[in-house]
Amino acid sequence: MKKVKYLFCLFCFGGFWGNGYPVIAQDLAALRWEKRLLLVHVGDTSSTQLVAQLADWAGAPAELEDRQIAVCQVQADWYRWGWDTAVAWRKRDRTLSLAYAPRADFEVVLIGLDAGVKLRQPELLDRESLLARIDGRPMRRAELRRRARER
Repeated sequence: MKKVKYLFCLFCFGGFWGNGYPVIAQDLAALRWEKRLLLVHVGDTSSTQLVAQLADWAGAPAELEDRQIAVCQVQADWYRWGWDTAVAWRKRDRTLSLAYAPRADFEVVLIGLDAGVKLRQPELLDRESLLARIDGRPMRRAELRRRARER
């Protein structure tokens, strides 16, 4: 059973099938159960869709932090963490799981705390839709109930 879990983790966090979408698997593995991950796949690092998407999300940093969201911008063999488009792109060195690989030139993928894909869409994801999607998930609802009891 341990072997099956190990192979599953390898598959989910990259490197196992070698599908040609490199990313740093250690960073993704470190986020599991800690952060929800928004992958923003773009075909071009100067994408206007990328700039528009990040600007919309950056308008509510407290709400996104409350929902434990980390953002990773991904383009071919490059990536960068966070909202800032001025940060330099870094070369990726591992393969991205088939579950997270882009299916379009622009795509937003929401990965839950359990590392499962919760949303995948090839157009801009407005902030309100993102927050509603996360707030509707069972784990988030349980978190909100727990907070309410602690008050």
